[in-house]
Amino acid sequence: MNDEGGQDTGDGWGHDPEQELRDKADAAALRRHQLLRERVDDLDRAYNEMRIAHTDLASTVSERLAPELEALGESVTAELGQLRGTVAEVLAEQTKAENSPVDWARLSVEDATDQWPVLARWIGEVFVPVYGVTRGELPDCWPLHFTAVVELSWLRSAHVQSYLPGTHPNITADWHTRWRPMVLTRIAEIIAGAGVEERCEPGKHRGRPLPAGPAEEGQRGSTPRKMLALPQHWWTAYRFGFHDDLDRRARRQETSVADWTPEPLPQ
Repeated sequence: MNDEGGQDTGDGWGHDPEQELRDKADAAALRRHQLLRERVDDLDRAYNEMRIAHTDLASTVSERLAPELEALGESVTAELGQLRGTVAEVLAEQTKAENSPVDWARLSVEDATDQWPVLARWIGEVFVPVYGVTRGELPDCWPLHFTAVVELSWLRSAHVQSYLPGTHPNITADWHTRWRPMVLTRIAEIIAGAGVEERCEPGKHRGRPLPAGPAEEGQRGSTPRKMLALPQHWWTAYRFGFHDDLDRRARRQETSVADWTPEPLPQ
């Protein structure tokens, strides 16, 4: 049908196609708006729930966890400080040379004068009386055998080291079960190397009697080899060994240093 202006206003059955399209578009837009609104409401509820949970968590942390974390942090800091101190002490102990072995080959006359009494005192006051070392194990003439002196010297250094504060018991055990018997065996081998005819035994050096030392005390009834190796038995040999060693060092110091560079090979 046409209106007065001649335009078509419907299909002749009362329907307006354009209006129906507009209605459908409006309905679809309204539905999308409703869905969007529902989504926004869901997000708003989720946000509020998260905000409440965050508030509760912050309150819990503030009231309970924060003090605990602070205390834990202080404890860890204190323990780290103690650990640093312990590590520093261990490193300092390792770098100290307060008990370094004696290098007898390089000692000057003055240094040897100091080291001989240190060794003799340890043997006389510790090694023999504490560990029951006999004259059979440590012959009277040990000071006259320079290699035996060197062996006993490092054994003394190891003994001192094994009883320093903080030393692990395994080091002490090694000294008792390993180093002490090994050095005594080494000394027996060194001194026995002279042969049967020049045997070193109680009161003799290389088969020759040693000059009498201080009077013997308190070991009656024992055979000489089973007697303790007390200073009275080796003191005379100690005097000779001490002065002989110092004389050799003095002569060496007076002698010019040898040139160990070999001459050229013949062409």
